[in-house]
Amino acid sequence: MPSKSRDKFTENSKDVERLLEIHKTIVGEAKGRKWGVEVLNKSAVVLVCAVWEAYVEDLLHEAIDHISTTLTDPSKLPLDLRKLIAKHVKEDKNDLAPWRLAGTGWQQLLINNIQSLKSQFTSGWNTPKSNPVKELFEKGLGLPDVTIAWKRTTLTVPKARKKLDDYVKLRGDIAHRSKAAASVTKEQASEFLDHAKRLVEFTDTAVNDHVKSFTGSGLF
Repeated sequence: MPSKSRDKFTENSKDVERLLEIHKTIVGEAKGRKWGVEVLNKSAVVLVCAVWEAYVEDLLHEAIDHISTTLTDPSKLPLDLRKLIAKHVKEDKNDLAPWRLAGTGWQQLLINNIQSLKSQFTSGWNTPKSNPVKELFEKGLGLPDVTIAWKRTTLTVPKARKKLDDYVKLRGDIAHRSKAAASVTKEQASEFLDHAKRLVEFTDTAVNDHVKSFTGSGLF
C-alpha cells in the first residue's frame, strides 16, 4: 500500500502517459526519427519533472503531518530534528520563546521548519535534483540520505542520482530553449517517467520506514 503522495503521483503521471499515447497515435511505433511531434516529447519531460517535484513536497508534508499527529513524546524525534528545534528556540530573541515548546509547540516548530526549508530552496528547488531532495528530507525529517534507497540490482546509487540529475537538467534546457534540448526523443521522456516511478517507489519505502522507526507507525 503506497502513501497518499505516491497515489497522487500515479494519478498525475497519467497525463504524461497520455502524451506518449498521442505521440504513438500520430506517428506510430516504427523506429527512426519522427517529425512534428517533438513538442510532445519536451512536454512529457517537463511534466515528469513537475510531478516528481510535487511528489517530494507532498511526501514531506505527509510525513510531517503523520509525526505531528501520532508522536506525543518529542524526545523520540531523530537527534538532528531535536537539535534543529532547539536551535530555533535559542536563536529566538523573545524571552518567552522556550514556552513555545510547551505541550504540542514542538510540532508547530517542526512544521515551520518545512516552510523555512522550502523558502531556502525556492531558487534551486525548481530543479529537484538528487542533492536538494536528499537535503530536504535530511533537514525536514532527520533522514540521513534518502538517495541510498534508490539502489537496485541494475543501477547503483551514484548512477541513479546522475540519471535523475541529467533528466532534470534536460527539463531546464527545454525551459530555457537551450541548444542541449534541440532534440528530445520519446525514449528520453519514457525513460524519465520510468525512472521517476522507481524513485517514488523507493523513496516511499525509505520515508515510511524512517517515520515508523520513531513514531511506531508508518504512513501506510
